[in-house]
This record gives sequence, structure tokens and C-alpha cells, in this order.
Amino acid sequence: LEQMGVEFKYNAELGEKMPLNQVSANHDAVIIAVGLSVSSTLNIIEENVPEQFRINAISFLREYNLKSLKLRPSARILVIGGGNSALDAGRAAKKYSQASKVTISCIEERTEMPAFDEEIYAAIEENVQIIPGSDLVGCAVNSEGKISSTLKFLSGNQPAYQGVFDYIITAIGQRGEKGI
Repeated sequence: LEQMGVEFKYNAELGEKMPLNQVSANHDAVIIAVGLSVSSTLNIIEENVPEQFRINAISFLREYNLKSLKLRPSARILVIGGGNSALDAGRAAKKYSQASKVTISCIEERTEMPAFDEEIYAAIEENVQIIPGSDLVGCAVNSEGKISSTLKFLSGNQPAYQGVFDYIITAIGQRGEKGI
């Protein structure tokens, strides 16, 4: 994009020193991409799973892409979320180690998942298990240092899903920083 003439202004603040009307007058087009930098969390995970066993999807994907990710070989990974970030994290975890078992739990039913269909199909082809219509209702680290988790199905009379994982990745959205 830079080779095409696009000018990037990082960490720039619109306002007195850089009025939007002046920026707009000086350019053919202006794109403001502020992003949401703080990952949303789930209290059940924050309160019951130590930091070394939990990570948010944005941090996970950053570490994966920078090749600084350090997971146990053949890890069992639970991803919470049904959007593209959740699917990306699940697929990246599987690519990190084909021997890993990756499970995605999302509250939406399969037809209501916000992820793109091609992401969902690709994840399934890559042996990522997707459990739609489920909610994490229990998790605790057991005496072996594994995360015992309980997923409750939101419809039907299915028994709860019990699983044991090495890591939990949370991918339930982002929000802006306080004060910004």
C-alpha cells in the first residue's frame, strides 16, 4: 500500500494539532482505523484459570504470527467464541502442532455463528472440533495442572460436555481502552 502512495500515520491523535477537516481537505480519501485493543474477558476464566494457561485470541494470534508462541506439544486447547478471531485462533493452534486437539465452544448455534462460513468449513477440514450452542459454565485447574471444563448446551436435553484442556483461548470480542 505504501508503494501505491498510501500514507500511514500511526499513533496519531485527531484534534487540535490535526483537525479532521484539514486532513480531509489535504487528501483524496481518509481512513480512520482506531481498532479495539482490549480483549473482552470471562470472569469464570479470569477467576479460575491461572495466566499461564489462558490467553486472549488477539495476543495468541500475535504470538503465533511472530513465531514466539510457546505451547506444550500435543496440547489440548479450548477456544471460547464463534467469530472469525475464534476460528483463526483455533486453526492457528492446530497448525502450530497438528498433534494438538483443538475444540471451539460458542454460544451461537452453527447457523448463527458470526464467523465466515469458509472459516468454519476450513476449521472442520483441519480437524478442529466445533461445539455450537454451548456455554462454559465451569472450569478449574486440577491437581495435574490441567483445566477441567464443563460446557452446558443451551438447547435440548443433551448432557453437559466435560473436557480437560491445557489452555483456554478467549475470543469473545474487543473493546476500547478506558479513557480513550
